[in-house]
Amino acid sequence: MNKLKLCDSELNSCLKKLFLEKPHPLIEGNLVNCKNAVLMSLSPVKIKIFTNFPNEIDKNYKTYLIDNIIRTFHILDTKLNLIFASCNITRFEIADSIHNEFGLPKKDCIEFVSDIIDIIIEGLQKSGKVKIHNFGTFIVRAKKSRLGRNPKTKEEVMIAERKVISFKASKNVLKYLNSFDAKE
Repeated sequence: MNKLKLCDSELNSCLKKLFLEKPHPLIEGNLVNCKNAVLMSLSPVKIKIFTNFPNEIDKNYKTYLIDNIIRTFHILDTKLNLIFASCNITRFEIADSIHNEFGLPKKDCIEFVSDIIDIIIEGLQKSGKVKIHNFGTFIVRAKKSRLGRNPKTKEEVMIAERKVISFKASKNVLKYLNSFDAKE
């Protein structure tokens, strides 16, 4: 059995190409987009595809994707599963990815992810800024009060001043994201 080597960037390039060459039939008049894909495990091969209509992907289209991924990456001796998910990633999905990648107990992985999120929140509360090297920076910003409008009633409403969190991606993350657009 050949040792399968498959990285997320190659997988994403392949899927974006497949979605462009043969688009999924429209759902409710909307184009189905492949936002991102992540390799969840190698044995069996599990790939999670983030899309705008995860529960409505056509069975024939799934077969088309599986056949082309098998052909492209020479997946011969193992089963291939595609899991479609919405574009929001939960802390449990992140923990599940860590569990699949490193084999740690799921309970520990969930606690690990929750601890990281808690550390980020605490850092924002204390200093107003959290920088994660090669990922990006979370910054607390103050918004002034302003006059807004209720979209249903068209009534003008004063929106109170509040704090918001903004995120600025690192140059490496932006370079990685833009590398997909350059290949299309």
